[in-house]
Amino acid sequence: PGPRLTSLVWRMEVQARGILPVRELVLVDAHLGVVVLHFNQVDMALSRIVCDNQNKPSTDPCKFEPPVCTEGSCPGSGNEYNYAYDYAGDTYNFYLNNHTRDSIDGAGMTLKSTVGYCPSGPCPFVNAFWDGIQIYYGQGFASVDDVVGHEMTHGVTQYESGLFYYMQSGAINESLSDVWGEFIDLTNGKGNDADGVRWLVGENLPIGAIRNMKDPTASPFYDPDKISSSYYYCTTGDWDAGDYGGVHSNSGVNNKAAYLMTDGGSFNGKTVTGIGITKATKIYYEVQTNLLTSASDYQDLYDGLLQACANLTGTAGITAADCQQVKNAVDATQMNQQPASCAANEAPVCPVGQTATNLFFDNLEDTESGNWTHGPVSELIDIDEWYYPQNSNPYGFDATYATSGLYNLWGYDVETSADFAIAMIPNVALPVGNPAYMRFNHAYGFESPDWDGGVLEYSTDGGSSWTDAGPLFIDNGYNGAIHSNDANPLTGRSGFVANSNGYISSRLDLASLAGGNVKFRFRIGTDGFVGDWGWFIDDIRIYTCGSAEPPELIYLPFIRKP
Repeated sequence: PGPRLTSLVWRMEVQARGILPVRELVLVDAHLGVVVLHFNQVDMALSRIVCDNQNKPSTDPCKFEPPVCTEGSCPGSGNEYNYAYDYAGDTYNFYLNNHTRDSIDGAGMTLKSTVGYCPSGPCPFVNAFWDGIQIYYGQGFASVDDVVGHEMTHGVTQYESGLFYYMQSGAINESLSDVWGEFIDLTNGKGNDADGVRWLVGENLPIGAIRNMKDPTASPFYDPDKISSSYYYCTTGDWDAGDYGGVHSNSGVNNKAAYLMTDGGSFNGKTVTGIGITKATKIYYEVQTNLLTSASDYQDLYDGLLQACANLTGTAGITAADCQQVKNAVDATQMNQQPASCAANEAPVCPVGQTATNLFFDNLEDTESGNWTHGPVSELIDIDEWYYPQNSNPYGFDATYATSGLYNLWGYDVETSADFAIAMIPNVALPVGNPAYMRFNHAYGFESPDWDGGVLEYSTDGGSSWTDAGPLFIDNGYNGAIHSNDANPLTGRSGFVANSNGYISSRLDLASLAGGNVKFRFRIGTDGFVGDWGWFIDDIRIYTCGSAEPPELIYLPFIRKP
């Protein structure tokens, strides 16, 4: 720091000849020729720690044994820990060089890894995972560069879009890790990148490749390459039955799009001219860091990739022609369509040609708004499992699953008999002569097929009494009846049951309540046995529809040309 004066400077970047951690930003006063500011932009920002569990059952070996590798010191070669150390560096450098990102969190986070991990047996552990703090590798998994890049990218996703690991948002989460893992694999100059293995994920794993991004449907993978594929996986979302709704399988849709976008090809009636890794990674990074939320689905990724390309046109050599190729790739994979057997449909807002005027709107980003109160409904069961903000919950579960911003309502499908609700505090006056609507985004996973469930209720007397809102739904209303059993306080009532297949939106017609005041509450009833994900809710609005305002006419001054 020098005098607080504005100076005209020459800006330059000084780099080392050879591989050294030097990238000095230097500002030289244009008049005096003196250096007024300089600092190294990397200066050993890369920080790695690798522990070796040696395939012994352990929960956290780094707590009990010193690391075998620390930054600048990783003895030997060809060991699992050498690979974990080297490929973590490759991943760090890819993010730094292409996105100026400093580590997983963007702020120099130490890259911590454990190789030879085996939690309890039998050993060796046949997998790898990111646990929110570090990466654990079973034997042989750290020696594969795209696997290391894949797991580290799960960390980047955690700090950026936070894609919820469920249904389509979880599939996109997995796919983005595949995309960056393969980009790193294809650019680090290591391993076999021949055409026969290009776009295979984990081709050097002890168990062989786990996915094929070029042809997700190929044997033995059988993953979908488009939304309408017969391999698209629709389940209740249970881990044992369906991998949280097919997150590792349905990732094939974007994997195929990333391949087409990068290398090009003809698929599903579309011909794509590849734009290359550099442009593709810039576009995907813009989507990941600026355009996706935790509940984004394939429709959102479709829109996001197009918007990202438009945002970046004129940078990194990206052109409007490249954006057309991006569109061809996402059209070919049908990202903007719904899978036939597990569609998650959106409700319209207003009829065509009309616009909405909000009477009440809460995107839940202001957790101090005073709009909501929650608690038990039944006087006999003192249980409340609604949480807002969603991460005030006592389970250590990150319940962030939001269609906008960072916050949503979350009601847990608890494993005991309970009856609890979250209710609006303000009353909303509904006009006469202009029909009003209510619309909200929600995702639910209740104990299947119908043991637990949720209902929407309204009050027109300030909350003294509540009426079921089921008859008011005009789009995506109740999908079943809660099982008749004595343990569930909502037994036999129509409601939302089983699984929504991710986020949907529902709409109600409030014309029958015109001229009065209204408030709503979301209510969950559970039996005394198995629980499930529960109910996630976001972007709640009460509004009217009216004719769109004509565009304002702007008259430019008349200028006569000479």
